[in-house]
Amino acid sequence: MPHVSEQARRNLTFWALTFIAVGLPLSLFLASVGTFVLAWSWLLEPNRLKRLKQFITAPIGWTTTSIYVLQLVGMLRSDDVLSGLDELRVTLPILLLPMMLFSMQLPSQKRVHDVLKMFILACVVGSLVGFVKYEGMTGVEVLNKRHLSVFISHIRFGLMLSFSFFILTYFLFRNGRLWSIPEKLISVCTMVWIFYFLVLMESATGFVAFAVLLAVSLVLAFLRIPSVKMRINVAIVAIAGLGASFFYVQAIVSNHFFQVPFEHETLTVRTQNGRMYAHQTDVPYRENGHRVWNFVCWEELRNEWPKRSSVPLDSADQRGQPIRYTLVRFLTSKGLKKDSAGVHLLTSADIQFIEKGFTNFRYTDPWGVSRRLDQALWEYEEYLYHGNANSSSILQRWVAMKVGLEIIREHPLLGVGTGGLKSSYANAYKANDHGLEPQYQIVSHNQFLTIGILFGLVGMTVFVTAIFYPLRWYGHDFLYVVFLTLIVVSFFSDNTFDRQSGVMLYAFFHALLIVRREFDTARMLSEKSL
Repeated sequence: MPHVSEQARRNLTFWALTFIAVGLPLSLFLASVGTFVLAWSWLLEPNRLKRLKQFITAPIGWTTTSIYVLQLVGMLRSDDVLSGLDELRVTLPILLLPMMLFSMQLPSQKRVHDVLKMFILACVVGSLVGFVKYEGMTGVEVLNKRHLSVFISHIRFGLMLSFSFFILTYFLFRNGRLWSIPEKLISVCTMVWIFYFLVLMESATGFVAFAVLLAVSLVLAFLRIPSVKMRINVAIVAIAGLGASFFYVQAIVSNHFFQVPFEHETLTVRTQNGRMYAHQTDVPYRENGHRVWNFVCWEELRNEWPKRSSVPLDSADQRGQPIRYTLVRFLTSKGLKKDSAGVHLLTSADIQFIEKGFTNFRYTDPWGVSRRLDQALWEYEEYLYHGNANSSSILQRWVAMKVGLEIIREHPLLGVGTGGLKSSYANAYKANDHGLEPQYQIVSHNQFLTIGILFGLVGMTVFVTAIFYPLRWYGHDFLYVVFLTLIVVSFFSDNTFDRQSGVMLYAFFHALLIVRREFDTARMLSEKSL
């Protein structure tokens, strides 16, 4: 290996880390390039093998790598070797990134923090590209907010936006006294923008992650601020925020379940044109308190709708939903009867909203928190009425969780082995499909549950230990605690380790946030110094 100066190696490492940090929200290819550059820099380290040996034998070393070792051991029970090998390939960064970062000389702490700032910048760039798309500047109208995440999954991007917000919060409080007023203003404006775009994107996981991270941040602030007065202020802010959130959600739920009173016996039976209404009084669905399936006259809807829209009533709206049902729900939301008079009273803007797939006039604005919650409540009621979850992704995940628990009961101790997730679910759905059509028979979207399925209670114990044990040493580190909280939230809503983006997010920041504090090998690898 050619001799390379220490400064040159550190510069190479810095650019490798920057490529990964920027690539996470913008380009997995760039993140992969950064990983290869980091491996090259590691190979140039003269003392890498000695440090690697120290890392492997240290508690932080075997704790960090035990997740991958668990998957290797799980191959012994695998009935699907090809799927198992693919899982080992996808999760390889969980092993390699900590091994490299813990056994090489890093750039200065300032430059490592610069890497974090580049990650924030990349998230902002990704959000700006999404906003350009949202405004129609690309010539394509955005009908599904998840498409505002242009480069990666909207779930992952929502998590990264939340994390970047709190990284910036950390820097603002840590270095705020050293920053100029323009620097502070730019930071605050960036935080406001990130929050705005997070709400605009309507990522449910992003909403939950941000709320949980905010709660954790306030708790940490309360515990660490020495001033009693400041603690009281933090407590007031936390209680006010919790109360406002509670009443906001309560208002949405109350509006959803509110019902305009009506008497079955006195319902009008004919339209103004003398045609018969259909009243399905046993169907409980409502929009803004009005029963959806009361006062429906399909004959008049079919006659009047073509006069207002070029989209056939028997076709789909722009979201792929049957437009006749979108029309019925939208009319109901405005308190209009589902007949020719109701369609005639719709404005041109209303017609466009219906064509775009909006089912309620209250949810046509850009802000989607209330819309997301109301949609979840609608899907829940639909599940209770029909008894299946084919029309609800949220409830499909609920069914998948129940199926996953059944699989764990059959293999409680050691699980089904690496690569056995899909096949075990396929067999379970053959035995009982729970009313789901084949295309909706999904697997677990919960990382903890998936680990239990694959590796049983033994593997679950190893996994939970590997995730939380480093808090023994780094529980005082704000950024590490925030990041670990973020990852745990993601575990409850998705199989984070099923895709390279999730694996890279965990492996990279989990290692970087630890080693950023440790620039002396002995301190880093010794349990005593940890």
